[in-house]
Amino acid sequence: MRILRRLILFLVVLAALSNVVEAKKLIFPHYGDGGGLRMFFSVTNASQQRATGAIRFFAPDGTPRSLPGIGSAVVSLDLEAKQTVQLSSDGSSDPLVTGYVEIEVNQSAVSALSIFKMAGGLEASVLPVELGRRFSLFVERDGLLDSGVALLRSRADPVTTRLYSLSGEMVSQAVVDFAGSDLQVARNVGELFMGLSEDFAGHLELECGCGIAPLGLRFGASVLSTIAVSDLSGLDQATPEIHARHFLFGVPLGTPESNDLIVRRIYALSSNDATKFPDWVAYRLDPDTLSGQVQDTDRNFRSDPHLDEDETLEPDDYTGANAALGTDRGHLAPLASFETTLDWSETNYLSNIVPMNSSLNRGKWGVLEGDERELVEDSQVVIYVVAGPLFEEPFGTLPGADEPHRVPSGFWKIIATGESPETLQATAFLFAQQNPETLIERIVSVDEVEQRSGLDFFWELDDALETILESVPGDWPLN
Repeated sequence: MRILRRLILFLVVLAALSNVVEAKKLIFPHYGDGGGLRMFFSVTNASQQRATGAIRFFAPDGTPRSLPGIGSAVVSLDLEAKQTVQLSSDGSSDPLVTGYVEIEVNQSAVSALSIFKMAGGLEASVLPVELGRRFSLFVERDGLLDSGVALLRSRADPVTTRLYSLSGEMVSQAVVDFAGSDLQVARNVGELFMGLSEDFAGHLELECGCGIAPLGLRFGASVLSTIAVSDLSGLDQATPEIHARHFLFGVPLGTPESNDLIVRRIYALSSNDATKFPDWVAYRLDPDTLSGQVQDTDRNFRSDPHLDEDETLEPDDYTGANAALGTDRGHLAPLASFETTLDWSETNYLSNIVPMNSSLNRGKWGVLEGDERELVEDSQVVIYVVAGPLFEEPFGTLPGADEPHRVPSGFWKIIATGESPETLQATAFLFAQQNPETLIERIVSVDEVEQRSGLDFFWELDDALETILESVPGDWPLN
């Protein structure tokens, strides 16, 4: 029955892929209109088939915005073979408005171009970019010209910036939170690195836990040009040789290079220096673990000894959190699942703790943890679990914390069983920072968790099997 189900899923996925394989999204991380600046856009269908889609204009906070001269925040595209369509704003916005553009089409042979046009005749042509996690670009300033970067983030995560001199020496490093929740931001180099010399040349690296799309610009009284941006994302985590009992078909990929990977006997995690919380926590649960003698446990929360002081929170940082945010200290690797082990106290390290809405922590999240244990005990199976936070919108800050951090707006969890590709099953869950009505309404595909968390799971699987597993929401409980 299981083989039949997987065959059906495979055929469904193949049918779906055949319809969307040509789909394409083009991103322009920056536009401007007003103050002597206007925008020009062209979209060309180089294929022999008709192409349809839309151009969407957004304000920095992600809300739709119409530009004068274009007239609508969404412009439908219907291009015949070899046809080109052109759009232009008229520069009449007052004050200057900025934002970003997304073009979605159903043909991969569609290309696009945008041009910044200044009233004095200066122009800069821009090609679309794709989301990545780490980029590099040349920057310079000499008193007459400056360099800057416009950045589109898939969510409002902080960005790690590193500035290097021509000799390769790191001049400065900072984690920039970009105050507010705007997805699109623009800064010149001097604003990113206060006190930087007026005479500087080198390169800037940008890294983020979520997908980012940067645009580099050189500008001055008689200069306006784009800067080539190199995508270093593929260099971040190339099939790492990390082996631990907690990982099923590969350690989760996609975390920032600066993260700390900590592997313990009962769980493993990747701690994020910027958010002060783990990007993921993974653990393996088997019948032997649950059948031991229950220990005399407590909730003595403490900082992780493997993390530096500026990489983690302290217990006092949670003071007043319940009154201000309505949150508990929520375990990602649950204490109750490891209370029979001698290592149970390690679940109380703050690297394994997140501020979780009390009704969720004591409600459906806790219920799901109990269901995991019940599945292991009743079916005598081994399960693999990985869980982590989402940072998709602001959710306040811990009132007792004096270091930069970000409180999650939601959480995800993936539960898998079956240690061979042929028997593997997985079910993914999403939770907002509130008590969902039922678990079943929160079941999603692994693909959706990957999209929203920016992580990559089960990457050691054959691509076809990974597609089958991740594209369709799983069953719960697992068979």
